[in-house]
Amino acid sequence: MTDKDKDLIDKLIAQENFVNVKAEQSYPRSSTETLISALRILSKEIQSDDGVANAAIAEAADKLEELDEKVWDLTVTGQNLIDQAKHSNKEIRRLTEKLKEIKEYADQFCGCICGETDCEAEDCWSYHMAEIVFMCIDTLGDDK
Repeated sequence: MTDKDKDLIDKLIAQENFVNVKAEQSYPRSSTETLISALRILSKEIQSDDGVANAAIAEAADKLEELDEKVWDLTVTGQNLIDQAKHSNKEIRRLTEKLKEIKEYADQFCGCICGETDCEAEDCWSYHMAEIVFMCIDTLGDDK
């Protein structure tokens, strides 16, 4: 297990919603790696006339190892999805604030856009719409 892997596990354990299963049990549990090693040793050391027990225990060790790898992959994928969701939420909040600014800016020209004032409505509308479009483009192109 790499340091990066250990850091991710520590990060997951520290999260509020992470359920610590070990804390809810009344007896100590071995790590998955320890169980896999023990099963491999047992598969070699058990005396079995036909070898079926040895094969079954060895296969159980292999399956447990495969499942452990899949759980790890899902854990990493889940953490990546959580990180992406957090980033997306920040980006949505940032864009929402920018859109509020653009709306406030556009609201200044409501009179000339809806024809309530006596300005050059056609030219004025085009000019202000171009400004608003460029503000939108700038907002979408902003670095976070």
